[in-house]
Amino acid sequence: MNTSFYAASTIDVALAAVLLALFLSAARIAREPAGIPAWGWSHLAWTVGIALVGSGAARLAEGRESELMERAAAAGALLACAGLAGLAAAMTMLADQRRLRLVEKLAFGAMVAVGAAGAAWFLHADAPRYDHLEAVVSACQTAALVMVAARMRPLSRVPYRLPARLAQMACAVLVLFRALDLVRYGVREGLGHDLPDLGGPGALQADGSLWLLLNLCMLMIVSFRAVDTWRQAAHVDPLTGLFNRRGMQRALRKRLAGREKEPCLAVLSVALDHFTALAGSYGQRRADATLHELAAVIERTVRGTDLPMRLQGEVFAIVLVDAPLHVARDLAERLRRRVQEMIVDELPPDVQFTASVGIATGLPREVPVSRLLAQADRARLAAQVDGRDRVRVHEASLEDRRTAAGDAPPG
Repeated sequence: MNTSFYAASTIDVALAAVLLALFLSAARIAREPAGIPAWGWSHLAWTVGIALVGSGAARLAEGRESELMERAAAAGALLACAGLAGLAAAMTMLADQRRLRLVEKLAFGAMVAVGAAGAAWFLHADAPRYDHLEAVVSACQTAALVMVAARMRPLSRVPYRLPARLAQMACAVLVLFRALDLVRYGVREGLGHDLPDLGGPGALQADGSLWLLLNLCMLMIVSFRAVDTWRQAAHVDPLTGLFNRRGMQRALRKRLAGREKEPCLAVLSVALDHFTALAGSYGQRRADATLHELAAVIERTVRGTDLPMRLQGEVFAIVLVDAPLHVARDLAERLRRRVQEMIVDELPPDVQFTASVGIATGLPREVPVSRLLAQADRARLAAQVDGRDRVRVHEASLEDRRTAAGDAPPG
């Protein structure tokens, strides 16, 4: 029986190493800097740690215990608890797409501290007992799996929902197993009675199968995340996070779909004045920081229905749906004033910014968006020729406004 245990432990560690390689590969594709690789490394640490604890208990049952094996088992318990804390931390980072908060770091650190305290208690006891060590690991496993299952609740949209719910089910059954282990340990310590092991050897097999299911579900989740990352990269400018031209066109088609009445569109072309000189004076890194800040200013200025995007270099554009000319002009002037107030932390505080804005309006059926972009761009170039830091409207848009008002176009 112990021989089969050693073989199973070796297979578990080898499988954990294979899963680590898969998670690291998925992390590179998903461009995930923390959550996905942390899960792979933490699961490997947990698997190696629990194998060391189990090997020590197996040797004790064979009558071959030794001080070296006891130290290895204590180190395994600490490693297992650290791995469990890492799994909970990884799930938090992965689900919320953020770094850990201080209170979360303290909670996960407390789990590692419990493992360290259990290992020290085991080593310094007059008669070390492996059931004490296993109880500490079971308590940490229960806490970690509850955290993992809780962090999966927000993963409710397709295609994340199915693997997330299966993973929660696996966590729930594993927590039940560990709770039964802790009850048996408590009754034995408190009342001196041994409760029967309800699972026996089958429980160990079920335990391994549930952990495998949990990891397969995690692989599905991170694979879907990788697909989302690549899909988003095709429609989003990587520097600013705004739409690129393809992303804007895709979003605009969704906005216009199903409308009975064709809305008026307004397009703003926005560019920082003297940006080339700024990049030459302060370097590309600070120039990129300036563009990133400009994108943030644009996002704070536009309406919720507007579609801001970066076209190229320092040139941005905003597509306004259901926006007559006066609405577009008001937004352009408000944006121009906010650019004057813009501060970039990487640049000296005396650096001043201005922007030139061009506007074009029309109906999508009569004037394609690509033509409105070109017209707005020409109006923006005219604003720069006129002295910069101003708003200009394309002549065709002015003529359309006069026609709509009943005025004859100029001859």
